Amino acid sequence: MMYLHNIVHAQSLPVGYFEDDIARALQLQGKISPSLSFTQRPLYNHKLLVRDSLLVYLDSSYHPQKQDYKSKWFQVEALPVSIITKNNTTFPFGWNDGLMEPARGRQTLIAGGAYARTGPLSIQLQPEIIWGNKKKYDITREYGDETNGPFQRIWFGQSNILISAAGMSAGISTENLWWGPGRYSSLFMSNNAPGFFHYTFKSNRPLKTPIGYFEWNIVSGTLKQDTSFGFENFYLKKIPFSDANRFFNAITVSYQPKWIPGFFIGANRSFQMYEADINLQDPNFIERYLPVFSIFFKQNTNNEDQRERDQLVNIFTRWLFPKTQAEFYFEYGWNDHKYNNRDFIIDPVHAASYLLGFRKIQPLNKKQWIDFTTEIVQMSQTPDFLVRNAGNWYEHGLVRQGYTNMNQIMGAGSGKGNNVQTFATSWHSGLSMLGIKSQRIQHDPVQANAQSKVVTLGQREHIWTDYVFSLEGRYRYKNWLVNINVNWVKAAKFGFEFGKRKNVSSVIALNYLW
Repeated sequence: MMYLHNIVHAQSLPVGYFEDDIARALQLQGKISPSLSFTQRPLYNHKLLVRDSLLVYLDSSYHPQKQDYKSKWFQVEALPVSIITKNNTTFPFGWNDGLMEPARGRQTLIAGGAYARTGPLSIQLQPEIIWGNKKKYDITREYGDETNGPFQRIWFGQSNILISAAGMSAGISTENLWWGPGRYSSLFMSNNAPGFFHYTFKSNRPLKTPIGYFEWNIVSGTLKQDTSFGFENFYLKKIPFSDANRFFNAITVSYQPKWIPGFFIGANRSFQMYEADINLQDPNFIERYLPVFSIFFKQNTNNEDQRERDQLVNIFTRWLFPKTQAEFYFEYGWNDHKYNNRDFIIDPVHAASYLLGFRKIQPLNKKQWIDFTTEIVQMSQTPDFLVRNAGNWYEHGLVRQGYTNMNQIMGAGSGKGNNVQTFATSWHSGLSMLGIKSQRIQHDPVQANAQSKVVTLGQREHIWTDYVFSLEGRYRYKNWLVNINVNWVKAAKFGFEFGKRKNVSSVIALNYLW
């Protein structure tokens, strides 16, 4: 079978850009190799697919006018320019928006840059600049904090410097990472928070072995905080934490067995600690700088609870069904160590969360299809917390900022301890798209703080629930691609105290394709 790909080397498809999700839909239609797991992104499209090839395939009337220079030894290419404007009318809402902040009001992000390559060395410079104005919104005892008016931020964005050979890459990056099979959320890593500076060693394509295909990524980097607004995992409250940087080490591995085509299984693991606490670790190099390779169970480690570090670990699977053009995916994780095998067997739900999803493509003709997706995220504590409190997902205790970068959760951006049900359908014709989506979001329905008011089984006295209805569309005009997403949000028991609040959250993205 011939797949949509090319053997040239090219830039990545950044997490959150429209090509990212289109490529996954085309894989379900048999247009992209089924060896690609789509559980480790961004996608590095050399030897798999190329952005221009993808766009021309979807819309034959699109004729790219490349702004690039090529010679025998050197290649330089302009990257698409993106202008994204987001606005919330009543209160902060939305996630998976990278550098953008959770705020009421309008904010605008501009991104663009260039990609260069010579031999095994590649440089992708795609900085981002954002500015906006945070407006006041209703705050309660548990939710929200005073705003700070106008703001502006510049970041390296989706940039990297890599050396690549034999299907592997090593280098430095500030790109957003998405680890896991989810489409709308990821328990482990998503583009909800801004990207962070990190070193990386990874596969840049599925590596074939006698037993199947493998993909992996190992990163070590620095997580920071922003004192100008609150923490997402503390309901946007400003917490007077020390602004000390945190050391972060994580690994993801996925495997497709040779004997089960289209089936992927994998795992993620991360550690974070304050940089000042690195000296509290065992003196060997692995324990200090690559703790993701340390022993899993506490029983076999030396004073794990005295090392002042937090762990997150999960397993995932994704299963493709080519004949029906569908996929099923599942992710299950823990925000704490298990003490030993017995602890794992007797109490597997302690400190656990899960994500479950199903996607189906229904072809209409060669270039048109309908997409159906349902996804469930369950991050509230199980009834097990009445016996053994685990704290909220993304908040364990030793690292007080929790699993965040620049105050935003690096995984599922709906919020800590939240449960989300998503149902979406969309019509696609070439590069055009029109879709609807509905979501029900329960905000931390099982309270983890023992000092807060709770009722039977630890359920909150006031459960804050958002009901969201969304319209989204995409249309190309010459070299401009316009994406529009409008969300109508009805919040019941807003902020765990107020009655109903209504909000319109809109995102307009203009992409100029060279």
